[in-house]
Amino acid sequence: MKINLFLIVSIVLFGFCLFVMGCSSSSSSAPPAQEQIPPEEEPPAQQTVAPVINAVSIGVPDLDAAVEFYRDTIGMELLADGDYPDYLNQEGMNVAVLASRQAGRRGAMLVLMNDPAITDAAYYTDNPDKLVFIVPCVDENDPYVDNFYSAILANGGSEVGNGGTPPETRTDQGYPAGVRIGMAYDLNGYLVEMLAFPAAMITSVTVTDPYIIGVGIGVSNLSDSRDYYTRILGMVYSADLDVPNFMLEVELATPSGARPNMVLMHYEATKDYTDNPVRLVFTVPDAGKYFDFVEAEAPDQILKPLATLPSGAKSGEVKDLDGTTIQIVQPAP
Repeated sequence: MKINLFLIVSIVLFGFCLFVMGCSSSSSSAPPAQEQIPPEEEPPAQQTVAPVINAVSIGVPDLDAAVEFYRDTIGMELLADGDYPDYLNQEGMNVAVLASRQAGRRGAMLVLMNDPAITDAAYYTDNPDKLVFIVPCVDENDPYVDNFYSAILANGGSEVGNGGTPPETRTDQGYPAGVRIGMAYDLNGYLVEMLAFPAAMITSVTVTDPYIIGVGIGVSNLSDSRDYYTRILGMVYSADLDVPNFMLEVELATPSGARPNMVLMHYEATKDYTDNPVRLVFTVPDAGKYFDFVEAEAPDQILKPLATLPSGAKSGEVKDLDGTTIQIVQPAP
């Protein structure tokens, strides 16, 4: 009885030692845990079809008065029917198309549009958008830009801020020395910014008449709109700009460098950024490919699919995040 008990105890202890040794050997020989490396994030998809801003349209309550202002005060030329492409005609709208008198008609065309179904003039006023004009300038003492500013105020425009913002030489925000900048509102409250560069600074062209070199669109969220206009619509980020006590801006350029540039603006004062009567016309070399990308990345932003116009141009429409219409055009061959 004693021998059997001894054997049993020995066998149990031997088995226990083997178990402990096996566990120890197993734990010591197991490979170390591998560090989990997160997979690299795919970069966001990017529009590759490069747009150029061909025209900007602004809604006005009185088409004749607006034509008179931009023709006689700003100095643009009213184009006759047939002198401009058919894609600038807006269905259901009364329109007038103006272009710069500058040789070669540099810059974007301006389309004034009035919806006869809207009788409330307030719909067209105090919108958070702007037109930026380059004006002739020989040197820092050239009075053209001062006369330009005074004419706006004398013909239905109004001052910006207390005391107005007449042209002055600016050296802040990276502006080259000698550039004169002023701002005023047109007769419907659209912001008109004027830039006068001394002739010595501009070697590629002699500025003889004002033309549009920038277009500003009010947006409710600068970060989201920057992503939409660069990634989805194909513009290129240029810079951030702070206009103290007035607005914050994000400046965008076209991929080719063609003017006009574009500015996204968010004001310190309360503004209505939604569904304003403003549209931009982007021309592209391949509208089908452009729309395919928008369809894949932001299908809810498409307003009108591509259609072929009588001239052979292809045209469709998308909207930005605040409802501003962007017309996409592939011009006729």
